[in-house]
This record gives sequence, C-alpha cells and structure tokens, in this order.
Amino acid sequence: TQPRSETNFHIRGWWVALSHCWGPSQTKELRPAFVTTTANVEARKESISLEELPQTIQDAIMVTDRLEYAFIWVDSLCIIQDSVEDWNKESVKMQEYYSRAILTVATDSSPDDTCGFLNPRSSGRFAPIETRMTPDKEHPSYKVKVFLQDKPSNRMFGPSHLTSRAWVLQEEALSPRTLHFLANHMAWKCLYGWAVEYDGEFNPYTERRLAEGGVRKAVNPHSYLQRTNVPRQRKEWYNCVEDYIQRDITYNDDRLPAISGIARMVAEQLNYTYRAGLWQEDMVKGGLLWFVGDGNATKPEEYCAPSWSWASL
Repeated sequence: TQPRSETNFHIRGWWVALSHCWGPSQTKELRPAFVTTTANVEARKESISLEELPQTIQDAIMVTDRLEYAFIWVDSLCIIQDSVEDWNKESVKMQEYYSRAILTVATDSSPDDTCGFLNPRSSGRFAPIETRMTPDKEHPSYKVKVFLQDKPSNRMFGPSHLTSRAWVLQEEALSPRTLHFLANHMAWKCLYGWAVEYDGEFNPYTERRLAEGGVRKAVNPHSYLQRTNVPRQRKEWYNCVEDYIQRDITYNDDRLPAISGIARMVAEQLNYTYRAGLWQEDMVKGGLLWFVGDGNATKPEEYCAPSWSWASL
C-alpha cells in the first residue's frame, strides 16, 4: 500500500513522529526537493510514491509499519512549506504532535534525508575472539567465541547530526519516548530511564535524577514533575535556552518558533506570560540578566525579536 497524506490522523489513532535533518539549505527558495507544497498537497492526499520518498523517510515508514502503527508525522510532508497560513497554523502544534506521539524516531546517524538510517553497520565494532573455557576439573574444556564491543556509554546520546539542530531540542524534550538510531546501535530514552541495544537492559534513572529532572521532565506533559516545582522548572527553562542558542538554525526568523512548543508547555505549567523568549513574571529577577558569553554574537539583518530578548541575536 502506498502512503498518503492524512489530515485527521490524530483523531483516527496513535502516530509515530519523526525527528530528522532535512539536509543543507541556505534559503527558503532552496528547500529540499521532497516537501509538500500548495502545488502537490491535494495529490499527496490521494497517494505518495514510496519509491520517490527520500531514504530516511522510507526507513521511518518501515519502522512505523514494523511496529504496527498506521500513521507517522513528518514535518516536511505534513506542513505545506510554501504556505504562510499553513505554517503559522501548524508550527504552533509542534507541542501536540511530539508530546502526544506514541514514539519519536530520532535519526541521529543521518546527516540528511537522502542518507537513510537503516544502513549496514560497521563490522569493526564487533571483534570476535576464539578462546577455550573450562567449567571445572570434572568437565572438559570447550571452545567459545567472544564478541568484544567498543561500548560508547558516555556518547550514546552525545553530539550527532541531529542534536546540532535547534528545532530538534523541543522535539526531544516534548517526546515521552524516543528511539534513537545511531550509526551502530539503537538506544531508547523515556522519562524514567534509558536502554541501549548492546546492553539489553533498562537503566532506570536514580531517585536524584528523577527529582532533578531536566528540561525533558520539566516540560513534558507525561512527567510527574509538572506543576510541582516552579523554581526547578524556571531554572530548566534557562538551561534549555543556553543549550538551544548554541545549536544551528537555518532561518533566523525561526529562532522563536523553534522553541515555542517548550515555551507553551512551560507557560501552561507555571501560569506565566511569555514575552519573546522571556517570562513577564521573571523579567527583573532573572529574565533580562542574559549576556553574550564569548562576545562574538552578531545581530542578524532581519528582525527576529525585540532587542531585550536573547532571541534577537
């Protein structure tokens, strides 16, 4: 069955969300080739040729199908990219699309949509060694093959093509469950712990980690931390902003929209008033005290935000 665009997927059942790098693009006139536009949106409601889809999206559809879910949300396909009206309507729903998805598939190993993420793995990470084992004196020894693996426990969720992108921060923070596809293994992350493919065990967060939370726990609607610790949530917002401003973003006018899902969630939980990246209730005490750490920030030519906001740089 060929895929097609579905406008009421959130009513008809659970869906998977895709977190991915589209690919290099310097201007809005040079967006990646396979996106939904006003010219093709009606045709895509009827059918989309699977073979014409970029490899990353083909792989994501395969994962969704193997997990026996019928719908997948892909921003480049589900938002009409040359329609300001549709963009304004859909971009504010990012919070819903990721926080209510049954699962987010994160393509950490794929630099753009043409590369895919279900690729052959490097055999160099597995080094079989033959040896002999002797259980005890009463039993003969026997030959075994041991597979040694470079175990990247400190890098399994580290920097990647995906985590360098500004839009991806809120996709990760708002998702209750994320399945990461890295170059040589898969990893799972949710509100209560993590697991990696080579380990095979679920590693729950410690009580301290659960109590401290982080932006994922502070803003995610499924977290028990929401509405329970205002100072912690406020602190995590500023930690989130520090992370966010170090990430790459293609279009400067996306600076505030790309974090708006997190902002909307925090506003609901704290009952705060959002003002261009800051909180009205916290302006004097902390919001206006931001500064440029290395002194190398430059103000873009086009207007992005008021000069008193960190988003103006």
